[in-house]
Amino acid sequence: MIKLLMLMILLFAIAAIAPVKARHPHPCSSALNVKNTLDMRFDETVRYAGITGKLIAKLYVSLGGTWTLVYISPDGNESCIMASGDKWHEVPWEPGKKS
Repeated sequence: MIKLLMLMILLFAIAAIAPVKARHPHPCSSALNVKNTLDMRFDETVRYAGITGKLIAKLYVSLGGTWTLVYISPDGNESCIMASGDKWHEVPWEPGKKS
């Protein structure tokens, strides 16, 4: 549980500081369209999910290291890309050990 909480804090921190384009700060589309596009174009699948307020946050990751953080509307119909990048890697975590 603590591991998941720490991961979600990290993801939201990334979303808060990630650079965004001024013209289209958060590209949005139907949830199905975003899911299919991330799968077909980047081979990304959902690795983590959580709830923040009324939104669902999902982190899509590929084996090649690309990643995309997506917020989904409460009704589940619309998804907005909040941040994306590359070189994603898992960080080993041991309970009680500070990094």
